[in-house]
Amino acid sequence: MNGKSYVIYVDVFFLINFIMDYIVIKLTAMVMKHKCRRIRICAACAVGAFYSVVILKPLLNHLPGLTLISIFISFLMILIAFGYRDLITYFKNVIFLTVVSFLLSGVMNYIYYSTRIGSVINETLHGTSNKSMNTRKFVAVTVIAYYIMVFVIRFVTAHKRDMNLIYEVMLSYNGKSVVAKALLDTGNSLKAPLTKEMVHIAEYKIIRPMLKGDEVVKDNLMVIPFQSVGEENGILYALKMDEMVVVVDGIPQFVRSPIVAIYHGELSKSDKFSMILNRDTLESKNSLTEV
Repeated sequence: MNGKSYVIYVDVFFLINFIMDYIVIKLTAMVMKHKCRRIRICAACAVGAFYSVVILKPLLNHLPGLTLISIFISFLMILIAFGYRDLITYFKNVIFLTVVSFLLSGVMNYIYYSTRIGSVINETLHGTSNKSMNTRKFVAVTVIAYYIMVFVIRFVTAHKRDMNLIYEVMLSYNGKSVVAKALLDTGNSLKAPLTKEMVHIAEYKIIRPMLKGDEVVKDNLMVIPFQSVGEENGILYALKMDEMVVVVDGIPQFVRSPIVAIYHGELSKSDKFSMILNRDTLESKNSLTEV
């Protein structure tokens, strides 16, 4: 190799690969929402790290099937870490493991070579030998890259979850209708005190167009008591609407005679929705019908 010789510490090389494999599998589990035992992840990482050490031998580097063996090891690691559920999930795990590996490597390289963080790490880390120095640099960059990836995954997952819980809703009352965006809130368990019917919440500005010209609307109002943080004995006024249509995956679902509480304020600061659905909206067989 151009007259240069390299010293590779097998223990450090094994540890580095083990840590990298562990992080990649953990991130893959986050993306795929898998719950797996730590011992299974460690076993998979040990297999991957051991294989990385084995292929250091010059003789194995000349094997024509080395790429195929590497692919087989990846499949084996996925099987050990996550087990086998079905073929589609298995291949999804393999694909996401590969994608996460590339992304993590890219983030680590960017942090170390293109940011001030890399320079600070290089300047502040000190060891008694190159082996110690390089290991510390690797651990520092890896930890930073890991938490960046975790933040990105959680942010994307939360945003996706919020978007999946927002539905288009049409409310009807006295021959008038309004359309709004509604959030299906798992924390909204409001019930009417006597009938125990589920209660939804809508901003007054959404309800107001349907109330114009209705002189007896005050007589139809019902009181809904509630408790929340900072409001132990709150009260909302509600109306029983004629109908509510919730569009789920392009299919309209009809809720008969829904009770909608009126909120004088904004339910979403970012204006993503103006109504909150009861958590049991899509599970209630008695009030929900499809066309």
